[in-house]
Amino acid sequence: MKKSIIKTIAFLLILFTSLYFTDSALRLKSSDGIYSLTKFYEQDVNSIDVLILGSSHAFENFNTGVLWEEQGIASYVLGGSWQPVWNTYYYLKEALKTQKPKLIILEAFRLCEEGEYADQTVTLKNTMGIRDIRGRMEAIKCSAPEGERLKYVLAYTNYHTRYRNLSRADFLEYKGDLQYRSWKGFSSNLDTEAFRDPDVVNDDRKALGEKSEKYYRMILELAKEEGIPVLVAVAPYAGMGKGEYSKFNTAADIAEEYGVSFLNGGALVSDMGIDWESDAGDDSHLNFRGNVKFTSYIGNYIKTHYDILDRRGDDRYLSWDENALYIKCRMHDRILSEEVDKTAFFESLQTGSYVTYLIAGGNTDEMDEDTVTCLNDAGILPNAEGIWIRGTDGVTKCVEKGKKIFFSDSVNDISAIWNDDGAQVYFGREGMRIDGADMTVMVYDTVTGRIAAHMGFAFQGTDNMWMEDE
Repeated sequence: MKKSIIKTIAFLLILFTSLYFTDSALRLKSSDGIYSLTKFYEQDVNSIDVLILGSSHAFENFNTGVLWEEQGIASYVLGGSWQPVWNTYYYLKEALKTQKPKLIILEAFRLCEEGEYADQTVTLKNTMGIRDIRGRMEAIKCSAPEGERLKYVLAYTNYHTRYRNLSRADFLEYKGDLQYRSWKGFSSNLDTEAFRDPDVVNDDRKALGEKSEKYYRMILELAKEEGIPVLVAVAPYAGMGKGEYSKFNTAADIAEEYGVSFLNGGALVSDMGIDWESDAGDDSHLNFRGNVKFTSYIGNYIKTHYDILDRRGDDRYLSWDENALYIKCRMHDRILSEEVDKTAFFESLQTGSYVTYLIAGGNTDEMDEDTVTCLNDAGILPNAEGIWIRGTDGVTKCVEKGKKIFFSDSVNDISAIWNDDGAQVYFGREGMRIDGADMTVMVYDTVTGRIAAHMGFAFQGTDNMWMEDE
């Protein structure tokens, strides 16, 4: 009898353990909405001084690295794509169970929402990550019609058939991406799209949707009950229309009723120094240049109007240092990838986080003097075939033809080989085969765990022609 009980208990333990790990692998891990909550729960209790809430207009525009580096503000962006105001309300309720921020920033774009319910994908993203079952049930109740709520309650029905879509990231810590190791909810838009100034500033008022206004007021009332000041802010975006601007005017009036500050970035573009020719990622979001300008303005506003401690130098906040470094390197990587001048390109490689692979072959005897200088500065000998690897320590090594080198960093196993078929460099499962150019330069960033730039150039007489290698 005793053995039978032990066997039953052992079986159940194995069963539940298997189900747990299977569910962990299969469950959705969307970075916005779901994973932003996952990482939020990992933050030390009462460590977040500024809590930023909203949709992608929040998590693509409020740069947590800039707030930290310029003001020492320990911020976190807790939001989800297309997050309706009612979901933002429940995110705030959940956040206040472990955090007592000194300031709440509500990004106001979704106050323009007029509908009663969002689509299934949006609702799933913005409810599934809530850990407290009662809070999640409340969020589902207000997010979906009565007859459709069960599929959100039994969330596994939305992902239990994901077997074919599983990737390596589903089984790795922080999804196998260094961005998420010390993540604070911000993800920069790295694209650039040029726009004209929307020119939408006006004094008109347009009513908010009934449900949006209800939950907007509930957010302001909850913050007031908790004694936490609120800043309502609209991040500027190139696609802003006059009707939306009129709704933001109404939202500003409501904020004034509660004694809450309101900043409409659409009216502050000039003050922020935003240039729509270069600072937009798309018509709804700022890019890696624009979000720095916007966030710097917000940081100075916070410093002037609120009492927020500078946490820099505090050992408890080292993860904010790591987060800021990642963001800075990721943006530098993007700038490097856009560089077309070879002298400036090589000079940019002096940062300590880069491992540079220079793959030389072909007609290198026709290099011009500037190229020879660049290569000498990088420790590369002209006219020498091989894979030249310059490490973060500044030391350059050569992999000669027919030989292979292998080493690891904190993210990827890295190997390089040069043979008669050309050169091959592998970063984990991401591989590059190099041929067809007289010289190729590949740059790997050890901070981001990504290939930062991949460029090739050919020699045509005394003229060099840079060419981006797709």
